[in-house]
Amino acid sequence: MSFRFEEKFLIDIKNKNNLMKYLKNFNCKQLHPERKISSIYFDNFKKEMFSHSEDGLVPRKKLRIRKYPSQRNSKLFFETKINSVEGKYKISKIIKNEDYIKFLKKGIFDKSYGACGPQIEVSYNREYYQLKNFRVTIDTDIKYKKFNSNISFHNKDVLICEFKSNDIKSIRNFYDSEIFTRVRISKYCDAVEKLSY
Repeated sequence: MSFRFEEKFLIDIKNKNNLMKYLKNFNCKQLHPERKISSIYFDNFKKEMFSHSEDGLVPRKKLRIRKYPSQRNSKLFFETKINSVEGKYKISKIIKNEDYIKFLKKGIFDKSYGACGPQIEVSYNREYYQLKNFRVTIDTDIKYKKFNSNISFHNKDVLICEFKSNDIKSIRNFYDSEIFTRVRISKYCDAVEKLSY
């Protein structure tokens, strides 16, 4: 099990060029081409994964099914994101299409949260970079949609820049507070709030 640290920054999309110039000054390298990511988040009827995340409780988790629709023959991944006292980590496993359909119809049982059904669809475009000993991702064209509903929200005005590393000091020693505004944001929680339910 490998714990990781994450720092997230909400940046006006108009400042993306300045962000890229700043990263390139430190020889930031692209890891692989930009791709679209689509995830379906699950929660119980009390929305406890949402409320536990908002309250900052630990341990807590999020359940989602992730795919990469822009890629041919994209695999389906069932992912559990866990936030514990020791740190954050993710468990990911490939699932079959029939399991995907079953989970969407019947939900998923989690031993901590009980019966959990699909709640929110989140999609965005992600760019991947390597900078020193940590990874940088940039998410744009962020879209939220209530599952099995026409209720949606499209955020074209901001991007989310995220630094991920096993060493929190390497991240915090890098970013310039005048350029980066650190935020605590979860796309799932943001979607629940934006879609108002």
